[in-house]
Amino acid sequence: MNLADDYQRWGYWRTPRDARLFSFCNYSFILSPAAKSAIIMQDGKRQMEAEMRRAVMQYMMGGGDIDPYCRITVRRDQLLEDASTQLMRPPAELKKPLRVEFVGEEGVDEGGVQKEFFQLIAPELFNPQYGMFELNADSRKYWFSNIPGVPGIYFELVGKMIAVAIYNGIILDVKFPNYLWKRLATPAGAPPPPVTLADLADVDPGTHKGLQTLLDYSGDVADFDLVFAVDVEVFGEVKSVALKPGGGDIAVTKENRQEYVLLYAEHLLNQQPADKMREFVSGMHKVCGGPALQMLSPGELELVVVGDPHLDFAALEKSAMYDDGFTKDSPTVKYFWEMAHEADDALKKRLLFFTTGSDRVPVGGLANLRIVISKHGTDTSRLPSAHTCFNHLLLPEYTSKEQLTERISLAVRESEGFHIM
Repeated sequence: MNLADDYQRWGYWRTPRDARLFSFCNYSFILSPAAKSAIIMQDGKRQMEAEMRRAVMQYMMGGGDIDPYCRITVRRDQLLEDASTQLMRPPAELKKPLRVEFVGEEGVDEGGVQKEFFQLIAPELFNPQYGMFELNADSRKYWFSNIPGVPGIYFELVGKMIAVAIYNGIILDVKFPNYLWKRLATPAGAPPPPVTLADLADVDPGTHKGLQTLLDYSGDVADFDLVFAVDVEVFGEVKSVALKPGGGDIAVTKENRQEYVLLYAEHLLNQQPADKMREFVSGMHKVCGGPALQMLSPGELELVVVGDPHLDFAALEKSAMYDDGFTKDSPTVKYFWEMAHEADDALKKRLLFFTTGSDRVPVGGLANLRIVISKHGTDTSRLPSAHTCFNHLLLPEYTSKEQLTERISLAVRESEGFHIM
């Protein structure tokens, strides 16, 4: 179906005379995550067009800017500082298509530069020196750090970055636990979703194991010598925080241990990071909030942001196109796909990164990532190259599978970043 037309018929935007028109958006549970992602991007386009009309009217009245793009200019050695400054724009500006420029570097951003921008800034956001997030050694996922004093603007920046990435179809390498996706998928102003022990296990498996031991203990729970309070370190000083009124004087018993465990989990996941969480969620909802986002479940939202983990190269081959003398039956093309199917996941990711500028799989799988493979001359001593903005791989006409494998392996190992060729 035509998702753009279906979106236009959706009850949130239709006029009164269209009230009886049918729209699949009103029954979003039957839509795939890929379809929902397309509708969210359509929603962003609609809002961007509305902003453009407002800007044109303002310009005609004697002022304003009618640039159709959200342009940011950053320095590589000051990436986070520049991004945090330039992304603190009105939400309407951030809904526009993104164009990125690195200071001192020529080039027109047709998609490749913005991909590199997100690839570079994502690790910066999780750099321990900024004290924003901590990587749990067991879950291998990031959660809010307990380090105080981190400016809230940085957490708002992360939320806005996710929203801008969604509107521009960029897949991010971010590893958040399921509860954070629950919070992001919760409508603005709604109460936080209830915390479960499964949520805690996804954030901190070690703490979850300890609390589960308490629940399963068959002896006298008084042996644990626990009360309804937790110790929290603030600027080097340990303070006791009650989990409920008078909690410091209420002992944990066999009868109330279930309540204690849930309150403990609630404290760790909601109360302790409350300020940071609020800025993070607010940053995303300022740009990408609204009814279109609410169609996504937490798992679908994660899929839209971080992509599909399944590297289905058979689907990628099926959707591939060929140009400049190559066809699906060309010997070099056959060598390429034989090599790609035999590669391990690490090499597949490098090959995907080399061709598209990202090693992430878009929502809907590799069938939705159409690459173009072109013949690039007959000089087999040349390495392959790529136009990552257009998912365009250029292969010389290699004469054997071994030669192609050696040339591609060298290229994907040594390539890094966006370059002018």
